[in-house]
Amino acid sequence: MCNPRELDARKRIGRGYIGDKSTPHSVHSVTFQPRGPAWNQDRVLMDKWNVCGQYWLFFAVLDGHSGNATADHTSRALPTLVRRKLRAFIQGPAGGRLGRRNLEDNAPKISTLFKSEIESFDQSIGDALRKICPRPWELSEEQARELIEKHEDVVERAFSGTTLACTLVNIELRCVWAAIVGDSSIGLSVIDVDGTSQGQRLCDVHSFKDPKEYFRAVMAHPYIEQPLFESDRLLGWFS
Repeated sequence: MCNPRELDARKRIGRGYIGDKSTPHSVHSVTFQPRGPAWNQDRVLMDKWNVCGQYWLFFAVLDGHSGNATADHTSRALPTLVRRKLRAFIQGPAGGRLGRRNLEDNAPKISTLFKSEIESFDQSIGDALRKICPRPWELSEEQARELIEKHEDVVERAFSGTTLACTLVNIELRCVWAAIVGDSSIGLSVIDVDGTSQGQRLCDVHSFKDPKEYFRAVMAHPYIEQPLFESDRLLGWFS
């Protein structure tokens, strides 16, 4: 039996996590925030789509930071955008259906579509702010406050942020496409016929502790934007 201290620790941990189970595929998810659910900025979602007679699953985990706005916006908007592009691709270039005969040719194209749609969505968040405020240095403090009050949702989405780990799954073909933004990761776990569990990482981790990732990020910015990293964080904010 647990002693009173262990019981108290379990209760406090239990108050800090949110568990969920989606139907009809019994997908379980758990997200944890030590300060309690009210502070939790994570979002977990699962959609099931019928695309040209085939069922697809879309999973996403978003780790929001500096507010809920970006994670909420992404969880609401991104799945619809990906589904539309996927449907248009299969109806058009893929010939109306994805199958074993055309999978080899079309799988890389779906990867490109998936990546492009995520990048375009990310770009749209900043573009929306630049559209309403193309020259922020010209604003007085009063004008800035008025703009924020009028376009609070646009400003909050650009100010806060989120990581993204998401997958597309074609149930019939048993194929998976995976994508990540930030320091999230995606793994695939399978059980062999002999009962042995095996796992593999599907995406490289985007961490600045990786020398290659550090070099890529630094070289993507001119010297006037350096130092890019402060206290082991991007711009002193993000890990």
